[in-house]
Amino acid sequence: MRSSWCGAWILKARQWMSAQRAEFESAINAQLNAHLINLEKLRNRHKQGVRTYLVGLDIAEKLKQSRGEQRIREIEKVFDEYIDWVEDTMTTEDQPYLKVVALLRREGA
Repeated sequence: MRSSWCGAWILKARQWMSAQRAEFESAINAQLNAHLINLEKLRNRHKQGVRTYLVGLDIAEKLKQSRGEQRIREIEKVFDEYIDWVEDTMTTEDQPYLKVVALLRREGA
């Protein structure tokens, strides 16, 4: 009897958590998308900055190309890692982990 009572409360808690998650997701998605768009713009400015810097260098064309490709790979890696981190930390799963804790005490204690 108690397990079905406990199970009903766990089901109710999961439903509540799912509703809270949906509310959070809808509130945060617009901010997250705006942030990701701004990050893409910043990434492109960094890459353009590398290209502009390389034009002014007085070195062999192959060396310019090699340095430019290396620096752009570094920029891509940093931005990709940061975007992954943002997405991982700002999204939640729909299956919450619930832990039921009970306190038992003797009557009259």
